[in-house]
Amino acid sequence: MILLITVVLALQVDAIWCETSGLISYNKQTSTCALITRGLDISKVDSSKVSITFTESCCSTNEITFDDRSYPADTISQFNFANTEIALSALFVRTGLSSSYVEFGDLYPEGLFVSMGCFGGTSGCRTSVDYGQIGTESARSEFVVQSKGLHLYSDIDQMWIISKNKTVGDKPSYLCIDGTKKQTILFKFNYDYVFGENYGSGRYLFTANSAITYNMALKNPSNGTVSYIQKLVCNRNGVIRYLLFDTGYAGVTDNTECTCKPTTTSVTNDYNFNFPDCRYNSTAFDLDLSMLSGSPISVTISPTANVWYSAIFGASKAYTVTPLPTNTDGITFTKLTIESEKSVTFEMKCTVKTLTINSVGNFYFKGGISIETVSLDSSTNFVNNILFSVDGSFEDKSNLLTKCGRRAVLKTSINTLCDCRYDGSKFTTSDTVNPNLNRDDCVDATLENGLTLVVTGSSYNPTKSGVWKAIKSTSPAIEISLGQFTLSAASCSFGGSVTIPKSTVTCTHFDISQNTQITTQATFSFSTFTATQQLTRSNTSGVVKVLSSGSVPSLSSIQYTGSDFTNCFELISYQSETQQTLDTANTKMLGKKLVRHCGTSTFDYGILCVFLKSEMNNNTSYQNEVLHCPTNTTNTVIQINTASYTQTVQFDGVFSQQITQTSLIKKDAKVSQFQDKSNTVICIDKNSLDKQTISVSQSASKLFVSSSFGFENTAKAMKGATDGVSVVYSSSTNCTAFLVKGITTTCESCRSSYLTNGLCYNYDSSCTNYYQGATSSVCDTCGNGYEAYKYECVSCNTGGATTCTHCVGGKCVECDDWNLVESGVCKGVDRVTTLLHDRGISLKCANGYYSHYDVCLK
Repeated sequence: MILLITVVLALQVDAIWCETSGLISYNKQTSTCALITRGLDISKVDSSKVSITFTESCCSTNEITFDDRSYPADTISQFNFANTEIALSALFVRTGLSSSYVEFGDLYPEGLFVSMGCFGGTSGCRTSVDYGQIGTESARSEFVVQSKGLHLYSDIDQMWIISKNKTVGDKPSYLCIDGTKKQTILFKFNYDYVFGENYGSGRYLFTANSAITYNMALKNPSNGTVSYIQKLVCNRNGVIRYLLFDTGYAGVTDNTECTCKPTTTSVTNDYNFNFPDCRYNSTAFDLDLSMLSGSPISVTISPTANVWYSAIFGASKAYTVTPLPTNTDGITFTKLTIESEKSVTFEMKCTVKTLTINSVGNFYFKGGISIETVSLDSSTNFVNNILFSVDGSFEDKSNLLTKCGRRAVLKTSINTLCDCRYDGSKFTTSDTVNPNLNRDDCVDATLENGLTLVVTGSSYNPTKSGVWKAIKSTSPAIEISLGQFTLSAASCSFGGSVTIPKSTVTCTHFDISQNTQITTQATFSFSTFTATQQLTRSNTSGVVKVLSSGSVPSLSSIQYTGSDFTNCFELISYQSETQQTLDTANTKMLGKKLVRHCGTSTFDYGILCVFLKSEMNNNTSYQNEVLHCPTNTTNTVIQINTASYTQTVQFDGVFSQQITQTSLIKKDAKVSQFQDKSNTVICIDKNSLDKQTISVSQSASKLFVSSSFGFENTAKAMKGATDGVSVVYSSSTNCTAFLVKGITTTCESCRSSYLTNGLCYNYDSSCTNYYQGATSSVCDTCGNGYEAYKYECVSCNTGGATTCTHCVGGKCVECDDWNLVESGVCKGVDRVTTLLHDRGISLKCANGYYSHYDVCLK
């Protein structure tokens, strides 16, 4: 069968037609026409008809314009198509006579677009159709529709005649009648049998433009009235669909059948649908996959059938929608609805104008999704749910949704929907209605930067480096064991203590709560920090504890962001001094070991360390093992609460002795400064450096004692103080108990000297023995002729006497030989009567005398 296009015109028989650059027109210059060489064959049928046949090589372009406006007189031209494979997509007919008409058989290329009228600035086409007497259809263009699709268009009412040829089992062919004006259509059915069940494919009539009006009439082969009526069943996006119904059908049909049901799982640009217009007008129809079967149902989409109004999926079925290799544009929907009990995976990019979410469904957009508008069911609370899954790109122009990992959630949702919860050995599902929608995104390194790592167990032991959007912890204490890996996040917030024994943890922003505690032996880095609440963390280890092997890089660039509270808090404590600096209005490095942040109050430079054990330079010796203690600044106070301690390092601050008595081994030559609030005693141990200075404020009394050193006051005042004194101790000083009270000093005990009026004086050189008492020494023994009295030797001979060798209480009790004690004084023995005298006894007397102890009597 060949396609006939017949134009009836007033024309001389010898008219000549030419095709030039896709335009077939009448041309009197026969020498310029070479129709055969262009694949066009012209022959005279009879005296009034000319036949033009299109062959496969007919056309220099796939769009041909037929123009009869230059015909001089009447004739009939007949156009024939050799077969349906001719590469022609559009035929534009410009006819100027209202009495001309076009006849089409069914042998034309699939989907041929036929336009009748003048467009694009041309004129001279007819403005009406001369159809003679009503019912004669003399000049009405007639088209035969059987197996190929056809699209008709006109800017006037062309009074179309559509002859529908069909045999039992034939699929309906696509027919679209379009234009800018009302169109009158006569359907002539060249068959007369039942079209099938209502809404079946056999009921298809044609597709049209919703912007114009259609007048229709139906006739059977005998030109009689058929027992069917046409009804509009779909009106979308400017496209309307008409089906045939039994005359007595009274049901509502408006928008009841806008589906395109593929007969196979391969969705392509062909007639494998319930209605033929699905091939050409998918933007107005629903891709209905509900009738397909399989487990899962795998549907492939071609690039020529990838734009739809919507999609329909069957409940309790699983679908996988994949593109053909040639489909790089994905799939587009005007509207797509997500519902529960629907499981759909799109392996291609989806573009959706309106995404309607009625309930949480198992939808997975693996190729990404772009959304213009989101519509949520008002009766459902979606705030705390993952709505669907997404891989690849995600765009929501309504700014209502966001994506984290593979999870699409409302921007107003709680942050936990983007959590990856690690229990110490593995990741667990999120706390949501449909946790499986995360699609194992927690173990995909490419998605971590959109997710929050939440460590719920006691440790985090990754097998790779990680870059997360945020890191949190809910356990009271965790250890981040990274090995050779690194861990970083845009934001970190830890609810308890965190130990970092190795490697590097980087937080661009660091949120601090009351229980946050970081201890690092490695590297912990952050650029900005914020206190999430008023912190009570003064004079304790900092929020970040940096052990000797650890570090906080780029310290000088760290900044506080957010609103400030009034209190100060310790930000970073170092176990060893660092050479890094930080000095802003509210955040400062103090003594190379402490970074403190103060809020809106005046910056507090004071540091307090409570000393409980013996080794001053070991932080474990301090209360709560404060890591930065001791910090060497002039504003640091070390409270002494230990019975003995050793000062091994220079300390520019002050000591405040809290315990009544303590012992100090001073190994550093720097002046030690004390500001005590109560009366105390300090013992300087024998192992201390000799000749050292200790300054004491006048705020309280302090007693210095030592078994190896003596103390004395000096003229040196304590640095920065005007109310104290300086005490020097040395092994050459005799005051072993030295009391400082205000600016008054007194010695309370001396060694190798005697104490008088709070001072130590050297003993008399005549004293041969000393007695050491509890508070001082006294002279115990003097040489002959002297008596020991307190700290000196007093002569026993007074008034020029020289013979008393021992006296007690100022009275002589022993005299030289030939002297005797009488009433406490020495008197010489009478040498006339006493001949021999020794040791106070008269041993031999003169004649006539006898010895009576120490004298000779007559």
